[in-house]
Amino acid sequence: MPEKELDYAYALQVFCHQADVMKIGNELNRFQNSSLDLQNGFQVQLLTIDQKKFKKWAHALGIKKFPGYVILNKEDGIVLQTQDIEMAKKYLTEHSTN
Repeated sequence: MPEKELDYAYALQVFCHQADVMKIGNELNRFQNSSLDLQNGFQVQLLTIDQKKFKKWAHALGIKKFPGYVILNKEDGIVLQTQDIEMAKKYLTEHSTN
């Protein structure tokens, strides 16, 4: 996993196929832009499993179905791992508000 410091309270890492990047990215962009708290609360990282490095990361996390969503924060590391984008959105909505 990336070792750099998170610039936001949360990072949403999306493990997906290259063919799904645009669709997922657009949906998450609309979601994030729906609220100032969400805009400031997390960053999205789209990790395509077509790249060997990201496929290894997904495997190490036990992700077998794609897309897979992993939410991390600075204090606790991984706080949610799911294949359900709505569950990821709900978590971020509940935890990204000031």
